Amino acid sequence: MNQMNGSDKTSKSRLGVIFGGRSSEYEISCVSAAAVIAAADKDKFDIYAVGITREGVWWLYEGDPALIAAGEWADDKASLRPAVLSPCPVHHGLLVFDKPASKYSVLRLDAIFPVVHGENCEDGRLQGLLEASGVPYVGCRTCSSAITMDKAFTKRLLDSFGIPQAKWISFSAGDYHADPDFIAGRIEKELGYPAFVKPANAGSSKGISKVRDRSGLENAIRAAAEIDRKIVVEEAVDGREIEVALLEEDSGVRASVCGEILPDMEFYSYDSKYVSGGSRTLIPAALGEEVSEKVRKLAVKVFSLLDCRGLSRADFFVKADGSPVFNEINSIPGFTSISMY
Repeated sequence: MNQMNGSDKTSKSRLGVIFGGRSSEYEISCVSAAAVIAAADKDKFDIYAVGITREGVWWLYEGDPALIAAGEWADDKASLRPAVLSPCPVHHGLLVFDKPASKYSVLRLDAIFPVVHGENCEDGRLQGLLEASGVPYVGCRTCSSAITMDKAFTKRLLDSFGIPQAKWISFSAGDYHADPDFIAGRIEKELGYPAFVKPANAGSSKGISKVRDRSGLENAIRAAAEIDRKIVVEEAVDGREIEVALLEEDSGVRASVCGEILPDMEFYSYDSKYVSGGSRTLIPAALGEEVSEKVRKLAVKVFSLLDCRGLSRADFFVKADGSPVFNEINSIPGFTSISMY
């Protein structure tokens, strides 16, 4: 082995941007990463793009960032070099393999921005590897990443602190298949219709359905179970959809102004976010100073209670009386051109 750029004297920091991954949100990660790479100050950072394919294969990608956004980067074979993040803190970065693969170089990194979303990426698995590598990284640590990815764990923990949330229940797909009438009856008794059915571990509104009767409930649970074995069902909240960006600084956690989502469909689904192009945002949301401050303070409190780090985006419903209801928090929010962070 040899050190790759290990002794270069430069004022720039080496920033690794990890994207892709074995996740249902692979496409969104690619678009987010391309936006981050484009926005990074090239006078301060040397950017190293590290792509993970849908199959979980790691590459150092040295080609056109536009191909990352298009999801075509892995087809650019001439710009790919096999690479993995070393769990050894002595390496402090990537092992980049030459051909033949028995030879490798060490690419030391000063920091890593994991611009990844969804399962196998945002749920603490990658964060555990990042912790082992010793390279400082952007975002929540392993435990909080795992908790915030799992809607049931998040809700259960925040319930214990009295954070206002919609009524909810959780169960496994196996429990439902063993006794669907019992689960459906419990949902109808405790939550009623309409209700939202969600995979416990997913983002970008993947696998979420709004249901109004038992027939719709059965179809929705099957759809959610295709993404995750754990299902969450929530009562529908009649309220405006409000989001707050959170950024941790030395002086504390800073909350952005509130933004409001105006979906072009019945709710802010995956299609409404990324396909139809008809949804709108209002920034700042027309909530009034008192309600806005209440939402922002609640967002900071949730961030703190869940031990989040770096950045997150907290989503709420605000009822007609101005009371906020926590919906979810995203430990690595989207960075596409239409993303609210």
